Amino acid sequence: GHPRAPPRLLNLETASAPALVMARLRTAAAAVMLLPWLSALVLAQDAPAPAEAESTTAPPTAPSPPPPSPPPPPPPSAAPTPALPDKVACKSQMEKALADAKVNYRMGTWEYGGRGSWQMWPGGAVECATKCESDAECFHWDFDCKTFECMHYGEGGFEEDGDPQFGRDFNFLGDSAHYAAHLRRMSSAKATDL
Repeated sequence: GHPRAPPRLLNLETASAPALVMARLRTAAAAVMLLPWLSALVLAQDAPAPAEAESTTAPPTAPSPPPPSPPPPPPPSAAPTPALPDKVACKSQMEKALADAKVNYRMGTWEYGGRGSWQMWPGGAVECATKCESDAECFHWDFDCKTFECMHYGEGGFEEDGDPQFGRDFNFLGDSAHYAAHLRRMSSAKATDL
């Protein structure tokens, strides 16, 4: 719009009362508008210089980390693991368990053709034999009462007897039904080759 005319100076001696009141109101309104800026200016003058602030106050510290969370509660206690028997007690228990389960066995081990081994207690020799039967490639199993280890074997390898000199008198050895079927297949294949 139109350019604003410069403000006229008010002559205090000749001004009327209403003109003086209006001039004071304009001055008060200007002061209210300038109040936030003036306050900031006054506060800035009262604050110490940056060099003083660094020498008299410590630098701000990082907030401390939260305290560590408590450890998780222990899992519910399962039934206690039965104590492991010695090799003599194991042998006695396995002879009874295998007889009760009607599992054929002999004392000794199998060598070569390994398919895997597992710690197998309290299931022992019966569980070892059962697991072998569930694997079509498992032909032999043995369970060692000295280490409670079950071992499975596939094709190949040979049998070691239950010689006490080598501790094999504490090893139960058995053949799976898969081995018998394998031998029949091998026998019929030889017969047809003749």
